[in-house]
Amino acid sequence: MKSGIRLSQCMIVKNEEKNIRQALNWGKGIVYEQIVVDTGSTDKMVEIAEEFGAKVFHLPWYNDFQQQKKLCLTRRSVCLISITVTIS
Repeated sequence: MKSGIRLSQCMIVKNEEKNIRQALNWGKGIVYEQIVVDTGSTDKMVEIAEEFGAKVFHLPWYNDFQQQKKLCLTRRSVCLISITVTIS
């Protein structure tokens, strides 16, 4: 990561246990921080994200993407580079 440039990887997810490792591995070494907004996972996705050192926030899904997006964007330090949405 270039000195002085800080990027945040922000993801809005639910029950992505099978994919969260790959998503977080992609950003390691590239981004300054990784933020995961969980919308009610019942699998081990939150545990895995925390093991990777991601900042995890919880917000139930209310059929309104803007609420989750707003939480994600207010928790980041710098530039947004990725949002992943999964609706079960």
